[in-house]
Amino acid sequence: MGTQYISQKLTKNDIIALQALYKSAFGFKADLNQISRKFFHEYQKINASFFSSNNEIASFYGMITQKAIYNDTTFIIGQSCDSMTHKSHGGKGLFVNLAKEVYEYLIKEGVDYYRQDFGLRPQEFWKANDKPDRIGISEIRHIEGFYALWDSLLVRFPNLIIDNCASGGRRIDLETVSRSSPLWRSDYSEIEPNGYQCHTYGLNFYLPLSGTGNILSDKYGFRSSMSSAMVLSWDINSSHLYADRSFPEMQKYIQEFKLLRPYYYGDYYPLTSAKDITQDNVWLAYQLNRPGQCDGIIMAFRRKDCPDKSIPVKLRGIDEIANYELCDEDSGTKITRTGKELMTGFTLTLDEKTRSLLIFYKKIN
Repeated sequence: MGTQYISQKLTKNDIIALQALYKSAFGFKADLNQISRKFFHEYQKINASFFSSNNEIASFYGMITQKAIYNDTTFIIGQSCDSMTHKSHGGKGLFVNLAKEVYEYLIKEGVDYYRQDFGLRPQEFWKANDKPDRIGISEIRHIEGFYALWDSLLVRFPNLIIDNCASGGRRIDLETVSRSSPLWRSDYSEIEPNGYQCHTYGLNFYLPLSGTGNILSDKYGFRSSMSSAMVLSWDINSSHLYADRSFPEMQKYIQEFKLLRPYYYGDYYPLTSAKDITQDNVWLAYQLNRPGQCDGIIMAFRRKDCPDKSIPVKLRGIDEIANYELCDEDSGTKITRTGKELMTGFTLTLDEKTRSLLIFYKKIN
């Protein structure tokens, strides 16, 4: 008869045993205070484990939970974290059974949003578990299990939104994004806007839904982070970052985001070259066109060392024999051009460096 396992919720009395499981699974001695802060506090409602018959923790499925308040209603939110199986108890289906228990709890409570982070370097763990004649098999099994887990989530929760985070950018591959959306696509510095422009420029070729963080509440920084999603990291109590920003001004940026967001599901056309895209002495510009609505936007940035006040661009995806009204969002200036004129050469101008240009256009006949 094989080893018998008992399923039970961990308590703070099990913290030493959980530390030993970390050692077996990940090869390091986890800090007891950190384990306590993660999994043993007043809002902790979800964790599950299997104990073997000799009272050893064999497997653990953890979630970090915390309290959130929205419109005077309190919610408990959770993020899957640090799930592991002891080396001596692997291959016995423990993790799958633990996942089923957690799923049943989530079904009972109701869930519509699932976020999974992956903030470690897995190669050393894969290599440590490979046999000499099976190099790479641990990685293969890990990825297969990862996809199977998310597929089972989507079967049980058909309307589930999966937020894919992996230290920013480590899982923006076709298989993963076919199941999820990277609402935090990169851990790249939140105070360097040109990098965010590059992310949007490149990802929009194949990934219409992604988001990034924004800590800068100025127009150039905010528009640099524009995409179909955005995470606002605004500390409104900071006298250093936001001394010159009023609440109405911040609200205006949020309104602009809501106005622009639908365009990021439209057809994407880069208007400037990818050559030297990371440099500070260039323009970066792109077009988002909505054929069904016969409209679109132009987003452009003149970076801090760019000597050129103007650049010519050629719009795409529009009707060359139609007339279009173009409106500069900041100045309110409106002009009319034919589609052919816009497709053969249209000049963008910014008199000052580190400035952005947002132009809405629409077909008028």
